[in-house]
Amino acid sequence: MKVCSKCNIEKPFSEFNKDKTKQDGFRTICKKCRVASSASYYSENTGTIRQKVKEYWLRSRYGMEMKDLEALLASQGYCCPICKEKIKNSYHIDHNHDTGEVRGLLCGCCNRGLGIFKDSPSRIQNAFQYLIDRGYYGP
Repeated sequence: MKVCSKCNIEKPFSEFNKDKTKQDGFRTICKKCRVASSASYYSENTGTIRQKVKEYWLRSRYGMEMKDLEALLASQGYCCPICKEKIKNSYHIDHNHDTGEVRGLLCGCCNRGLGIFKDSPSRIQNAFQYLIDRGYYGP
């Protein structure tokens, strides 16, 4: 039996997670208190945690900081460089898949379009010519 340092209730060892660094081989806080503590922490800090994950992902994948991303978005006039529409809430980081170099920030539709055309200028030109040949002269 062991007393939980959080709820001060004596419980069997099966109610505690193992911890080889502890003398008795078990954590000081019972499983139930640990779950409650973790849930409370994450509900209070969700925004902070998401922000840190995003910053880590941005740094590790593209070598950029949030300020770099914000500067890039501002340099584009907060618009997608392909369709020229305002990028509202969600943007996609367009990058060269071979080098990882960031090319710009796109709206979701344009980013998916480049992906569907496999970033191939000749495929995009062929699609453009296809539309022209069939009489489409849209906006």
